[in-house]
Amino acid sequence: AVTRHDDAALARHVTDGLRLVAFLCVPAMVGLLVDADAVIRLIYQHGRFAPRDTAATALALELYVIGLPAYAAVKVMAPVCYAADRTRLAVIASLVAVGCNLAINASLHLRYGFRALAVGTATAAIVNAAILYLGIHRGIVRLPHRELGGHLAKVGLAAAIMGGAAWATKLGLDDVAGHAGLGARALVALGPVVVGALVYAVATTALGIAETRPLLDRLRRRR
Repeated sequence: AVTRHDDAALARHVTDGLRLVAFLCVPAMVGLLVDADAVIRLIYQHGRFAPRDTAATALALELYVIGLPAYAAVKVMAPVCYAADRTRLAVIASLVAVGCNLAINASLHLRYGFRALAVGTATAAIVNAAILYLGIHRGIVRLPHRELGGHLAKVGLAAAIMGGAAWATKLGLDDVAGHAGLGARALVALGPVVVGALVYAVATTALGIAETRPLLDRLRRRR
């Protein structure tokens, strides 16, 4: 699209990529925020890995995952800068993000420990994505703010509904199955994932989110 000087196609490519990032990563972020402790308990809490280690690791995961949509958005937008020969924008965004990460680590690590490292990494990703987005919009191709904002709002609503269903499922399974034994831990960790995926599919379909239909069609063909 860049070599053809086709700005409309370039804007569509970037928009489609960012829409897909939101569609996949926002519910993933919410799901991990809800289910982090159960997932960590299932994978790691064996032998010397105690419940306190599960709690600390889950907290780190929850803080890291706040930046998940931004991590993925950077992977969509950085190649746009290289394709358009605007490498300076990508480098500046990366350097500012690294500086932000270092500043947070240096100022908060002594007080908050590993939590500061996770917050610094997530914040750096958000800063990187924000600079790339604004730089692309102002210097490479105009992006449809209204469309992307509306899509993000719908995805956020669907993810919130999904998160509520996953949380309720987790509480119910926790009361019934508990944590004793690998099977019980697997049920508590994976049950909310299954319920959340089904609820998210229904919610996004009801909200008319376009990315849902191709995904469901592909699953039907594979089945």
